[in-house]
Amino acid sequence: MFRKPSPILPDVPIYTFEWGFGDQFGGITNSAIERTNAFAGHGNRRMVFLTADPNLDPKQRAAQFHAEGRFSKLVSIRNVWHELREMPDRRLRKYPCQITSPQGELHGPFLEPKNGAYRAERTNRVGKVVRTDHFRSDGSIVVSDQHDLRIDGRPTRRITLFTSKGEPVGQWTNLSEFYFSWLDAVIGSDLSVLITDTRGIGSRTRWYDRDNVVKVQMLHTFHLDPERTKTDGPLNPKWKNIVINSDRWDVLGVLTEDQREDIARAQLDPGNLKILSNMYQGEVLDEIRPRPKSLGIQVSRLAEEKRVDHTIKAIAMSASASIDVYGFAHREEYEQELRDLIEFSDAGDRVVLRGYDRRARERFIDASFSLLPSLFEGQGIVLLESMAAGCIPIAYDVRYGPSSIIEHGVDGFLVPGGDVKALAGMIDHVTKLDDETLAMMRRNAVNKAKDYLPKKIVGDWGKVLQEAIDSKPAPVASKGYAQAVRATVGTDSIHMRVEVTNLSELDEWAAFTWKSRISDLYGRIPAERIEGERSTLVQGNIPISRLESDEDNVFDLFVDVRRGGYPIRLRIQAAALSLPSVAARVEPYATSNANLSLRYHVPFLER
Repeated sequence: MFRKPSPILPDVPIYTFEWGFGDQFGGITNSAIERTNAFAGHGNRRMVFLTADPNLDPKQRAAQFHAEGRFSKLVSIRNVWHELREMPDRRLRKYPCQITSPQGELHGPFLEPKNGAYRAERTNRVGKVVRTDHFRSDGSIVVSDQHDLRIDGRPTRRITLFTSKGEPVGQWTNLSEFYFSWLDAVIGSDLSVLITDTRGIGSRTRWYDRDNVVKVQMLHTFHLDPERTKTDGPLNPKWKNIVINSDRWDVLGVLTEDQREDIARAQLDPGNLKILSNMYQGEVLDEIRPRPKSLGIQVSRLAEEKRVDHTIKAIAMSASASIDVYGFAHREEYEQELRDLIEFSDAGDRVVLRGYDRRARERFIDASFSLLPSLFEGQGIVLLESMAAGCIPIAYDVRYGPSSIIEHGVDGFLVPGGDVKALAGMIDHVTKLDDETLAMMRRNAVNKAKDYLPKKIVGDWGKVLQEAIDSKPAPVASKGYAQAVRATVGTDSIHMRVEVTNLSELDEWAAFTWKSRISDLYGRIPAERIEGERSTLVQGNIPISRLESDEDNVFDLFVDVRRGGYPIRLRIQAAALSLPSVAARVEPYATSNANLSLRYHVPFLER
């Protein structure tokens, strides 16, 4: 019997776009799976993961996840390469393409698939991939991706689609547009929601602008450089591309209020920032069970930012605690470093690296405490998994997640970030707690996990998505022009005045934005708008303190405006601007393309 979609979510198709699902994956992918399952279960709807991994068999992986209980029966997987390999020629000839008339000598000689593989690669002398050919199961070419073409004497990339008879039916000049055509074929003209979680896919879909598609990008981690403390400091280089282009999504989701406040405090909230918490979709312990007080567990990737080395050192310093660590290593070298540290610390009988186990979260029920000594966290769904099993979490008090979940001394413990001695001391404290206190804390932890069960969180998502659908701006072609009228360097700031032309009916909002070419510094400040008869003046002051760094730097300048809610970023021109000829601490200058940029010079005494 067909079930009508629940009103808890908007009555439109909702897709999640991921690269794929390997045999091992971490917290971001797990969060996406939990959310998608919750949407399926509480929204009474079929949910689809869209994937781009050419090695993924979507039907096989979905069947595996269904059998393992990872996927709801209402969740499925689609894959661009799998579908193109199986698509009949009549549909391929109607497939949406960027270039409908193939150009140049693009169809041979093709590479040879080996051992039934669906693709083959060719590299140049330095090992760079210059061509990838994708094949059907019968060995016929379906897509040829050539990086080393020369058209009209210029190096060019061409991705060419072929029928089963080898007839080229369309081309693309980059991989993003290739994916966009598939998204168009999947989504069609229906009003839909597209959610992305990873930085790789998100960096591509920021340019996927369609009137009928509401785009949501989740920021699952620390947006700043984790080694710095200033909220307006350098960005996390891995997620820089997402934050810099945050205006490109209809919703930019963060997991905690603390992170939302920090982003807003640095004037980086583009107006689409929403709190969309992780959720816990699993068993919640009914009865508190006894377990050995000294037994701990850590479930995390074996990666530097998870600081498993701190776990090893803390357990070695503790009086009697032991721990099982579950997780896969991104680098074999790092795993070996951890094993060497275990041996060096003489902790081999108390620290065991168990490797990846898809059922690792079921082990929380056997452990007394869990550790999360990360360098940074987005929120940490692993904390909820631990608490749901009555396993008391001990976490470093780092941005952003642990303190948003753990109430210190009530349902878990927070330790100053990076303090291994304090971590060891807290482990000993937990192992020495009396049974009554431990039982009470375990019950509190279980109750806290209930606050993150899907029904409430799905409802929060539903409200945010409906608001985004109702206020979805239509894309506009930006042919605006921004000319600097003034760029005056003062003691504490640079006063900017810019004239924006060729754009009418702008919204009551504007900002100046700067991006470093050398480092991960990025910033934006609100600006004043003065509406003229034929143009708009935008003026404001860029604080020099926001440009300060440990090395000389170069910043490109932009003005951000909106029309009908749609973001428009314009590079500021400096063609007619009178610029200073004497170098100062901050020096405006015109680039070779007559754009306005700033040189920042570290004061001599600070070198």
